[in-house]
Amino acid sequence: MSDQLLLPGFEPHPAFDVLFFALLLEVENASRIVQLRKRLCEEFGLSGHRIAADLLHISLRGIGAYDGLPRAVVQRAKQAGAAVLAKPFDIVLDRAMSFGPKREVRPFVLRTGDEAALVTFHRLLGRAMKNAGFRRTASRFTPHITLLYGDRTLAERSIDAIQWTVRDFVLIQSLWGRGKHIHLARWSLRG
Repeated sequence: MSDQLLLPGFEPHPAFDVLFFALLLEVENASRIVQLRKRLCEEFGLSGHRIAADLLHISLRGIGAYDGLPRAVVQRAKQAGAAVLAKPFDIVLDRAMSFGPKREVRPFVLRTGDEAALVTFHRLLGRAMKNAGFRRTASRFTPHITLLYGDRTLAERSIDAIQWTVRDFVLIQSLWGRGKHIHLARWSLRG
């Protein structure tokens, strides 16, 4: 325990671990997305907290936030991930926009015009999670890659398409507030 005094209203924020399934970008696409983000921010005067290139991802299914890493939950998540049978599929990111004009911090994201393959994969993973004992799995899914948490809202616009073939997915332990992701498991799509 630190010997530093805590002043009222200045208590440290607790660090916790967030577990979730995600799709990761290939290095080449992450680099292209960072360059696109830079260009769009300059073009539209958008500023805010930028997501590091190595943290860019599409979140698939959240598992939970924990104080420490619960081994039993990780084991069930690995069981669910291993049970997913799906073929590789293509993603085309062709739109940029901000979420939530009523939010204090506005995520600026990339989206796809054709979500069918992603939504199908999301459902398959949800079924596998239920079979592994997860009681609650969110049914709402808005596939996106968060580029930054912006200072204002930008309307949807078309962008030069960024495409890749999804060949695997990962279980991530996000060290929330510390800017680090640990990949706990990875599964190839082989269905």
